[in-house]
Amino acid sequence: MTKTSRYFIKTSFLCFGLGMMSGIWQYGHYVYDWAAPD
Repeated sequence: MTKTSRYFIKTSFLCFGLGMMSGIWQYGHYVYDWAAPD
């Protein structure tokens, strides 16, 4: 039970981090006109 919850927390943090990076990238792309990733 503990291992499952710990894995879930780690996964949710990873997804949250990826979402933040994606949001920051899109914001920078529109505001600062960064090159879009291929």
